[in-house]
Amino acid sequence: MLASQTSGSSNYVILNANLQDQHTALTQYAVPQAQFGSISPDGKDVLYSVTTNNYVQFYTALSPRPSTGFFYEVSSRSAYLTGNVIWMSDSRHALVLDPVKGVWSVDVQTGQAQQVLSLPFSSSNGTVDGIQQLLAYRDGYLYFQGGGGGYCIGAICRVQLNTTHWVVTQYSPRQTGNSDFLLSPDGGTIYYCNTGPAGQAGLYAVNSDGSHSRILRASSTGSDCGGVTPIGFAQDNGLVVMSDINGKFEVLELGTTPQQDNLILADAAPGANSLCASSNEESFSANVCSQDVALAPYSHALVVQGKLPDGTLQLWGTDLITGQQHVLKPIDNGGKPVQLLGWDQLSVCAAGRC
Repeated sequence: MLASQTSGSSNYVILNANLQDQHTALTQYAVPQAQFGSISPDGKDVLYSVTTNNYVQFYTALSPRPSTGFFYEVSSRSAYLTGNVIWMSDSRHALVLDPVKGVWSVDVQTGQAQQVLSLPFSSSNGTVDGIQQLLAYRDGYLYFQGGGGGYCIGAICRVQLNTTHWVVTQYSPRQTGNSDFLLSPDGGTIYYCNTGPAGQAGLYAVNSDGSHSRILRASSTGSDCGGVTPIGFAQDNGLVVMSDINGKFEVLELGTTPQQDNLILADAAPGANSLCASSNEESFSANVCSQDVALAPYSHALVVQGKLPDGTLQLWGTDLITGQQHVLKPIDNGGKPVQLLGWDQLSVCAAGRC
């Protein structure tokens, strides 16, 4: 699923793309400065937010709430514009962060909201003053990056919801920005990139109960993710990464050591010199930005967006089962990059047939 901003306007078109070079427009919205979130666990909708009239309003793109359109809103004076809404497991509720009022569980169809975490809150570990970013929700636990002061400031943490005895698990030292956080499909392992200012820089793994923290790839520069960018998981739940090796963008399933890495794809974007489509994207590995890589669940397919030496943007799609690779049709996007939202379970029609 892609989001494309039409040339000369603030309208967004959400599209499905298949690997046989077809695109199907699903819907179009006039949503200025939209911030897109994740696709629902059932693969049938996507979150986005819009800042308007001193409020941030939250929407589901494919099934907007009747009457208002948005399902929740918070004051823009207190809301972060990224990472402040994530899906819950049932694809019916979303967790919304209001840094002043706390975290709310919201029914995206009715707008009914219930506070599930107030801010600040005190745990057995100390007081958590704020949350900078919601990262994931699974099995009753909220994963987040702390904000403000107190325990968890800047760190990746977890707290169990629907309890009066808050227990916080801290996984990482303080981070300076996006941590490239990934939670394994079985919920047992957390992966993140540590880029400072505390601890050794590189790619880390830690058990979800906070035990067995280990570094998987140390950074040689002190400011990257050990030369790799985590992008998803293989069928056996192994971590899959992208790496720029001698001008080719390799897809690897990470082994215990670099010598045990399993090569999945030798070159995801032939001829490209960068997989960072926008100059303002944050990258933890040379020439690879996670925003421009969309790996299908369990690694059956891959779509990437990159730059050719002349500055032209291009999309490549690869069937990782058959090895067939295609250059996807250019989208009339005025030379702007598209946003790779992720993989859905919506029907794609090609050549008039579904």
